[in-house]
Amino acid sequence: MDDWNDYQVFAAVVRQGTLSAAARALGVTQPTVSRRLMELEQRLGCSLFDRQATSLTLNSDGQRFWRLLAPLDDLAARLSRDITAFQRDESGGVVRLSMTEGLASFWLPAVLRTLRQQRPNLSIELLAGNALSALQRGEADIALPGGARPSVRLVSEKLFRLGYGLYGARSYLARVGDPETLEDLASHAVIAFGPAFADLPEMDPLKTAVDLNKTLVQANSVVAQLMLCRAGLGLAVLPLYVAERDEKLRRLPLLPTLKGRPFWLTARPESLSRPLIQQVWQALKQAKPPEESRL
Repeated sequence: MDDWNDYQVFAAVVRQGTLSAAARALGVTQPTVSRRLMELEQRLGCSLFDRQATSLTLNSDGQRFWRLLAPLDDLAARLSRDITAFQRDESGGVVRLSMTEGLASFWLPAVLRTLRQQRPNLSIELLAGNALSALQRGEADIALPGGARPSVRLVSEKLFRLGYGLYGARSYLARVGDPETLEDLASHAVIAFGPAFADLPEMDPLKTAVDLNKTLVQANSVVAQLMLCRAGLGLAVLPLYVAERDEKLRRLPLLPTLKGRPFWLTARPESLSRPLIQQVWQALKQAKPPEESRL
């Protein structure tokens, strides 16, 4: 069989457009690329390029040869990436997770503590924020978006649905008193998501009683809402698994337990072919759901 390296040189020249760019991509010198390309043409018995002063263009023979070679070159590139990923997984490797700030702060640590016992060399890159967007941009390997089930082009499994309640700091309630009716909320300081998040199901009771444009603080972070509520600045609808453990907060019976959006364990199908990502996926899937949550 001919030297595969010569075919790689040809593919690099096609993809890069010039000898110098192909040399940089391959990490060799330009004379080496030129020499190996001429050796390939000699073996094939034909020229493959029309040569201009600053670039190379495939001629008819080159186009025919590229149609034969391109699928093999793509396969070799994928194989190289898969082998690199396998080696990275065996030595430890990095898995990129994306989820809400609340889950990252209050649920994930216990999951990772167990996982690190199984894979001491595992590294996690954590992105807190819009989980689905991070996955779609290729910035995350596994995401936990909340809301409707993600695209059918992604692998997804429903993990849990959070419960929410209305809370106030004990210091705030001692000073202002408990609201007795939903109408009373209009006279209280309220900390909530802004109108852009008004479609969240846990926001429904507040929308009927409070003008979200006139709340004390509009924060797109559950963690920020928690800290503001703890500081005695107002009432907030918070996840039960976060607020119930906080001795500074008291849950108000005015609202029943509110059902929040479901959260989905989500990844691209090709990502789950990596053993390390699959292991992290299974660990998240089998982890104990946040307290006071349910499917």
